[in-house]
Amino acid sequence: MATEELRAEARTWERNARKLMVDLELSRKVTSDQTRNLENVTMELSALQTECNDIKNEIKQLKHSST
Repeated sequence: MATEELRAEARTWERNARKLMVDLELSRKVTSDQTRNLENVTMELSALQTECNDIKNEIKQLKHSST
């Protein structure tokens, strides 16, 4: 290969590397956002399960107190 062809190929590789770095950074951000959302949903689910259990216990108590 001629020197100019090698330089052109090097520029192509560098351009592709920069694109990949941008893609990698975007993927990291998306993953971070998804992790944060999953943590929030998990906490909300836990709170709702606790609330559901509390309501079930209240219903049991009401049934026992009415008999």
